[in-house]
Amino acid sequence: MKNKFLLLLFLFFLSQPIMADNLNIQSSSITIDKKRKLTIFKEGVVAIDAKKNILKSNYAEYNKELKLLKSLGETSIQTSEGFFISGNNIIFDNKNNILKSDEDVTIQDLENNNIYLQGFEYSINNNFFRSTGEIKVIDEKKNVFNFSQIFIDEKKREIINWIFKTL
Repeated sequence: MKNKFLLLLFLFFLSQPIMADNLNIQSSSITIDKKRKLTIFKEGVVAIDAKKNILKSNYAEYNKELKLLKSLGETSIQTSEGFFISGNNIIFDNKNNILKSDEDVTIQDLENNNIYLQGFEYSINNNFFRSTGEIKVIDEKKNVFNFSQIFIDEKKREIINWIFKTL
């Protein structure tokens, strides 16, 4: 009887989303690594913050102490303003309210422009992208622009500042 109760209790908590400091995280499989102080999410990971940014991945680790959700592997994000980010190993920093990655990512804006970045930082509070490095923008007419620095204001739907890359 006691085992059935514990099993039912475990299944109840497994099916419920976890609230992690304004971060709602759902997954098919949730485990805890006490040694590394991490909650590990596998299969169908979906994390939604208070601003309605949505992260999807198949694997993520959450460190409650640091308020960091790290996706490992292929990850997609839909921002609250409707931009799509796709890449690998993206960090959801819930303490500093930023999304970031040091790896290659692609951003698709609402005008169907594709922006290829070697890493980025996104301010959740200001809806603002920032990136330096090899940057390529391909607009909906297939025009190609190369930059070494770019700032994108999602709310205004414009590139605020850029530095063209010299060839």
